[in-house]
Amino acid sequence: MKENFFLGGRGEFGYGGMGRGFESNWIFMLAVYLYLAFCLYKIAKKQKAKNAWFAWVPILNIILILEIAKKPIWWLILLCIPFVNIIVGIIVLIGFLNTLKKPDWWAILLLIPVVNLFAWGMLAFKKK
Repeated sequence: MKENFFLGGRGEFGYGGMGRGFESNWIFMLAVYLYLAFCLYKIAKKQKAKNAWFAWVPILNIILILEIAKKPIWWLILLCIPFVNIIVGIIVLIGFLNTLKKPDWWAILLLIPVVNLFAWGMLAFKKK
């Protein structure tokens, strides 16, 4: 009887990509998501946002960033339009940073992979 490929069996092609690598990858991604959500939560608390808990919920965290950046909520629709979302996302990010009294070039730090983890941490945990 053939073992189930997705449950760690060899299947007919040897060990598949859905084996141990998949398990450790989603755990890592969950840890990164929780870290970024916690950072956004701390930033929202510093800014006295009324719904800081939005940081933990996937779509609501974008609404929270829009609120902190003092942008209208309907911009969420603009963030769903291809190519427009890039421009609007950068505008929102700069507005978010201006609210936190950070220079515009910090937007670059928040867009670079791995560097952004440190930048979010500095925004969240550094004293004013």
